[in-house]
Amino acid sequence: MVSRMTFAKVLCLALLVGCSADSGSTRKPGSGSGAGAQSGEFNNADNGGVTGGGAGGFGAGPTTTGGSGTAGVSVFDQPNCGAVEITPKVQFSPGNILVVFDRSGSMEDTDFNGMQRFAAANAALVAAVEPYTCPAGAADPDGMGCHDPLTLATILFPSGLTLLCDPVLPFEQPPHITWLKSTDWLPTWQQFGSNPDFGLGTPIEFAFMEADRVLTDYLDQLEGSTAILFLTDGGSTCVPGFPTPDGTGVIADAFQIASKWAGMGVRTHVVSVQPGGSGYNDQLAASGQGTSINPENPQDLEAAFASIIQETASVASCDITLEGGRLTDLDGACQMGTVLLGPDPLECDPTNGFSVTGESTISLHGSACDGLMNGGSLAATFPCGVVRPE
Repeated sequence: MVSRMTFAKVLCLALLVGCSADSGSTRKPGSGSGAGAQSGEFNNADNGGVTGGGAGGFGAGPTTTGGSGTAGVSVFDQPNCGAVEITPKVQFSPGNILVVFDRSGSMEDTDFNGMQRFAAANAALVAAVEPYTCPAGAADPDGMGCHDPLTLATILFPSGLTLLCDPVLPFEQPPHITWLKSTDWLPTWQQFGSNPDFGLGTPIEFAFMEADRVLTDYLDQLEGSTAILFLTDGGSTCVPGFPTPDGTGVIADAFQIASKWAGMGVRTHVVSVQPGGSGYNDQLAASGQGTSINPENPQDLEAAFASIIQETASVASCDITLEGGRLTDLDGACQMGTVLLGPDPLECDPTNGFSVTGESTISLHGSACDGLMNGGSLAATFPCGVVRPE
């Protein structure tokens, strides 16, 4: 004849419920371990469940079992338990670039390495800015290691089919693009770039006069350093000192304006798509304490834009803070962690990879640091045996 005690034990095992072997009661908190099945997540022979204990007792909190469970042991302390994605927090130095872009009729010429001057400059600018934009749906772009420290605005000149030396439209009116984060600026620029409206002259002085007003009105509202990126293919068709077309003033000197900006801490970088370069552009960059670049092919043109952006807005440090988890085994995190720079995994290497420097910090070194500085995105995943989510 089966006793009540024996019957209770059999019934408990059959129902897969943690029972006390002594009393027959169910789900008694924190009472030992024993053979049996495990309820909860991660049910497999290696790890058991996250919740629940063995047949000897229902353990409180995250636990693991399997064939012979041990109540109260966290699943994150066991091997082969999966991985935890950690958010690398990249620190940026914000920057702002006012792009002054020439769309005079000569920009239609197709003598830039066999390409149209405007098309080559447009494609290179897009490629240089794109690494600093964030993917759609990023709720906290910078917190996701996404590079969006860059704010841009654009002055396009001349303003349509005008005379050789006419003023440009006010900055707040199309086709100019007012200050936007790079993620928002880029699609706006691409929309324009697909259908440029070329003009006649190259009124550089009027473009600089409008840019000067923009800096006067907006500079104190911008965070970080600011620079001028001037893209052109030749000298000006205006004469400084001559009266303006409306007779209300005189045409300013672009060299003096660039020198004034330099005194404000705003450098003027000049990129020319004119074959052979231009002494005018070299002098303009020198007045603005910037660089004059005359690339000969699309790759060098993109590199020119990228170098100006990197100087103005870039990663502040290759020392990275990890958010969302705390590393509990630094050596294990180095050996088993996965750190991606873009799509490429990095080695745990203090020369050209990453190193684990603390419970919540990693550092990038050598070529890995250079890649991050040049706009690379960062992601990190660690096996849960070496990290505890927070």
